[in-house]
Amino acid sequence: MQLNGLLMHKDTVVADIKNNELEIINQGLLPLYLKRNGSLETWIASRAIDAHRPHSRLIKRILRLSAADDCEVALKVNAATITDNWWIKQTAEESLKYKDVRFSVNYFDNLALKGDPDSIERINHPEILTSRSPELTNIGSFEKCWKLENQEWWLYKLSNAFQTFSELFIFEMGSMLGFDMAYFEPWESGTKTLDFTENAKYDFEPAFSLVGEEVDYFTNYTAIHALSPELAQEYLDILACDALFFNFDRHTHNYGFLRDSDTGLYLKMAPNFDNNLALIANGYPSQVSIKRKNDLFINDFLDLLDQTNSTYYLPELSESMIDEAFELVGMNVHYDTIKAFILNGYDRLAKELPTKAAEEEPER
Repeated sequence: MQLNGLLMHKDTVVADIKNNELEIINQGLLPLYLKRNGSLETWIASRAIDAHRPHSRLIKRILRLSAADDCEVALKVNAATITDNWWIKQTAEESLKYKDVRFSVNYFDNLALKGDPDSIERINHPEILTSRSPELTNIGSFEKCWKLENQEWWLYKLSNAFQTFSELFIFEMGSMLGFDMAYFEPWESGTKTLDFTENAKYDFEPAFSLVGEEVDYFTNYTAIHALSPELAQEYLDILACDALFFNFDRHTHNYGFLRDSDTGLYLKMAPNFDNNLALIANGYPSQVSIKRKNDLFINDFLDLLDQTNSTYYLPELSESMIDEAFELVGMNVHYDTIKAFILNGYDRLAKELPTKAAEEEPER
């Protein structure tokens, strides 16, 4: 694909695009991936809906995009997303403004989420098919959709009972432990989470923009620390939560950074989200693994602290906190098994790490 036009941030020109090559105009607002000299085509393609999701194939078929590659799919909506302010203005779109690109409705929400015949019937009309839908740039492997409720975007996700419990329980526990967690609620067939960018008040940059697909803790920590030591410390919070609650699906598209949408400055790590493939998502632990004596994620977290000579203060966790989180989630699960699994993991971490209480003790 030969692309010519402008890379935009809101109504500010960030770069001139000539035959897929960038001439940078505003370095401060440049996406991190492109600042690292990444390919423009790869960046655009990374913003497209996951082609492997069955419901995405339905959406593309009804929009006559079945043969389109990821770049073409994303560019159908100018590569705009809910969670940041970047977009592509092609040469033929000279009069296009940011207000024309931003999403204000989503007629494709139920089709993306459920893929049912009623959803197809509702949208299969010319005036709807020409509307702009954020589903074309809604990434990730689970069936999901964006819904606008009371002028706020919510991301709905389909999940089974174990996955739903894991997401909601870790949200409640993480919040009690003082971790910065994205807000989650249940719905009848899964979970929904409030857009933590507040309708692109902030720009979300996934860790993919910094380290590609590399999930190695040391590589990530080193790269994040080079951006900001404060961000690196917040990254440790995410890893501590993952270690405690056995999140085996932390990848570089489900953690990242929030940037100031006016200046481009890095403000903080994005809130912790996407924990539906953690804890009991794949079933209950065995009598061996419940003891967590050789737990991969605890080992990797502790190894990282050793490698980087980092001090990490573990939040204090009590049985009553676990009890409260179970009560708040209110789902029928094997309470004793899950509780033992968490407490055993915490005990392993607590034997190696100082607690928050130790951090707050006055010097003598």
